[in-house]
This record gives sequence, C-alpha cells and structure tokens, in this order.
Amino acid sequence: MNATEKLSPEEKRGLLTKLIQKRFSKYASVAASDHEQTVLERFGVTTAEIREEAVLDASIRFDAPLKKAVNEPANIFLTGATGFLGAFLVYEVLKQTKANIYCLVRASRMEEGRQRIYKTLETYLPENGWRSPRIVPVPGDLSKPLFGLSESEFTDLAGVADSVFHNGAMVHGLHNYKQLKPTNVLGTTEAIRLASLGERKPLHYVSTVAAVPLEDKFEVKVVTETELDYDGLLYGGYTQTKWVAEQLVCKARALGLPARIYRPGIITGHSQTGVWSTSDATSRMLKIAVETGILPDIEGAMDMTPVDYVSKALVYLAHSGRATSDIYHLANPKPVNGRDLVSWVRTYGYPLRRIPYEEWRSEIVAAAGRSDKNPLAPFAPLFGAVISDKIPGWMAGMVAPSYQKGVDRVIRAIGARYGAQSVQLNCDNALRDLAGASIACPAVDQQLLETYFSYFIRIGYLTVPAR
Repeated sequence: MNATEKLSPEEKRGLLTKLIQKRFSKYASVAASDHEQTVLERFGVTTAEIREEAVLDASIRFDAPLKKAVNEPANIFLTGATGFLGAFLVYEVLKQTKANIYCLVRASRMEEGRQRIYKTLETYLPENGWRSPRIVPVPGDLSKPLFGLSESEFTDLAGVADSVFHNGAMVHGLHNYKQLKPTNVLGTTEAIRLASLGERKPLHYVSTVAAVPLEDKFEVKVVTETELDYDGLLYGGYTQTKWVAEQLVCKARALGLPARIYRPGIITGHSQTGVWSTSDATSRMLKIAVETGILPDIEGAMDMTPVDYVSKALVYLAHSGRATSDIYHLANPKPVNGRDLVSWVRTYGYPLRRIPYEEWRSEIVAAAGRSDKNPLAPFAPLFGAVISDKIPGWMAGMVAPSYQKGVDRVIRAIGARYGAQSVQLNCDNALRDLAGASIACPAVDQQLLETYFSYFIRIGYLTVPAR
C-alpha cells in the first residue's frame, strides 16, 4: 500500500487544497470566477463572444501578384521548427523537396539558432546527421511584430520565401486567451503578412483538432473538412487562440491569399522508431496510468495519429500539386477503443485497473501533490479551481454536485465529448488526395503500443514492466 492509499478522504482534500494554493498565484487567471474576468481571460467562452477577435490587420494587402511555380519551391519558411511536429516537418521538406528551409527560431544569433534546431532534430531523428546547409536559421520571436525582425529583414524574407509553413504555437493548458494571443493569434497575423508581402505565396497553416468548438448538445459531432464558423463552446486559451487563428486564415483566403488549413488529430510518436515527445499531454497520461496502475472508467474511443503520418502527408499535400481542397484533417481514420488500449497495455506487462472518475481524480491529485516532478503536477489546479456556477446544458447530470464548481467538471465533460459521445474528424479530403501517394495512417494496435513503450523504456521515461 502506498502513502496515498493510507490517506483519508479529508486528508486527500487537504492535500489538494495545499497543492492548489501552491500553484494558485502562478495560474490565478484560470481560477478566477467569471465575474472577475474579462472574456479574454475566461476558461470557457462561446465563439460568439470571441468572434470579434478574428479581425485581420487592415495594413495587410492581398493585391500583389501570385507567386509562380509554387509546387517546386526553392525556399520555404517554417515556424515551430524546434517543436515535435516541427522537427519532422523539417525532415519531410528536406526529403520531399529540394528547397532550402528558413526556420524561425528564438535566438539572438544565427549560430545559436542553428544549434537549437540541430539539437531538436538530433533528439527526434538522431540517425540522420543534421548538418544540412539547406537549413537556414532565422533568429526571431513568433510573438513579436514582424517576428522580431527589422522591416527590411522581414521584407527580404518575404521576397525569398516561395511558401510559408506556419506551425509554431504556444501550447499551455493553464494559460488563457489573453496570455497566448501574442504567439498564437498575432503570430498567425505575421505569417499572413509574410505570405501576402511582395508576391502572394501559399500559406500552410497547422491548426489542431482542439480548435473545433463543442456544441450545446450531447451527441456525436462529425466535423467535416470545412471552416469552423458555427456557434459553439471553446475551453482553454489554447483552443480559443487556435480557433481565432483559423478564422484569420480563412478571412485572408477569402481576400485572395492562397491558404490551406491542416487539422492534425492527437499527435503521437513515430510509428517506426517510437520517438515521442515526453512533454505532451498524451504521453504524460500514459506515464501516469503506468505509474499509478489506474485509469478513469470513461467509455469511448481515442484518436492517436503518429507524427510521421502527419508530417509526411502535410508536406506532400503542400507541394505535390495534387491537393484539391483548402482544409484537410490529418487524423487517424480509425480511432482506438479505450478498452482495447487498456488491454494492450496490460498485455505488455503493465497492470491497469479502471476506477470511477471521482476516485481516480482524488488519487491522481494526491500523487501530484507529493512532488512537482509528477507528470500531472502542472495540470493539478484544473481539478479543483472554481471558474463559474454556469453549466452548459450538455454537461447537466454528468458530474456529481460536489464537483460542479470546479474546472474539473469541464475536463470530465470534454473527456466524454472526445470519447464515445465525441467530436470526430471526417478525413475524406485527406484520404482521397493522399491515396495516389500511398501515404496512409498507421493502425493503432498492440504492435504500435509496443513500439512506443520500448522507446519510453529505452530513454528511461518508463520502467521495465514486471512480466
């Protein structure tokens, strides 16, 4: 029996209170009530409330001539090269094209930026030897006007680039819209500005399944590869900023910018090497499940889309000349059933048991409170902070009254929505236009899970199972 199991319910609640107080000052904006917050600081908003944020900078013009021969680019500009997906996009650009790739990177000098990019690439693709002269670092800052470049540097970059891949974003589950706006929204504005300056060149915007608004009803929502211009609910600053950024890209396209949106599903590790970022939510949840031996007993299916499929498909659709649509869903067309996933984990040697959500919540928060190194520790305030007394209709009856004042109720509801009663991405456009290239999303099965677990064990992220 571990220390947590010996605690009484009152002691667990006390531990939770201490944990929240410890982190409250850092994430106070998340915990404040609706009455104490502006719309841009609230955890939950409707698309109607935030729609006025989706206004293009009036100084951006879309009357320049179109760039020619965009399917055979000589130079590509990319944001987010030092992120997980970004590293594989760099790899695919180098592999599928002959283009130089100009990578925006937070650095004060080119050599510093070059080393940051190389370090990321060598972490995720160590076998490739990343000393390519085709990788050109662009020291700057995604959150600053003109990416932190001078006007002449920005203009020169716009003249060099044949296409723009805007993949960079700040992902933070506890930051609100106001905190993430400079990077995720204003950064997208600058990407649009760059793509429209000089000659209009293709903008390839990497969005996310998280940008899909939830609707005030409880039924399966199948999202087609179209604009997200319907009314709905947006939870968390990241979701809100990505939705607004999509609206900006759509407005730019309507004004003449050749722009395409790609919505990846839940990105997981490489299907062949198992390489996976240990900082994302999905890998952390796997680690938590393995270390605690418990999972919440919530029905449903889960999207798991290997990063190599997303990067390979995205670069191909961007430059093959075979893309016929403006929006693509790069998600796994066959979500994995939650019970199958648990069964495969057990087969690998990690014992798991499913317990009621409220019991899982108490156990997990207590474990997070014992150490800041716990993978869940940064998210623990979400399981107790108060945000509002308003509960959308589709949440009614889902959460026990004792938990209805916490952000926790939102987390559980969203978990259910993205499960059996969920948002599902229709991938027809992607499946059709990728068919000729024989690019297909790997199946999520026991073999893929073993590839992931073998990688995690090899790097020391997980312990060897006691078989």
